[in-house]
Amino acid sequence: MLLLDLLRLFRRPVLESGQQASNVPSTEKRKFLNKYYETLGLKEGASLDEIKKAYRKLARDNHPDRTSNDEEATKRFKEASDAFAALEKLFLEEQNS
Repeated sequence: MLLLDLLRLFRRPVLESGQQASNVPSTEKRKFLNKYYETLGLKEGASLDEIKKAYRKLARDNHPDRTSNDEEATKRFKEASDAFAALEKLFLEEQNS
């Protein structure tokens, strides 16, 4: 999914194009980040608290235990989980650097 794509983009030392990962255009990284913010219904630059709040609401509303047999809700739950994990990780890494 998108989380795996983002992690590959940030972690692989050399891309298929031969560029070093650190030289990947920020627009390519931003494309992934924008998708995550969009998934959570947020604008870029949201605080970690806003990210957590949006994720919790989506997770609660779409959790498979609450929406049994609804494949779309399960898909939304997984996408929200991926978005939250990626944004939280990047947010915390940014704070620690």
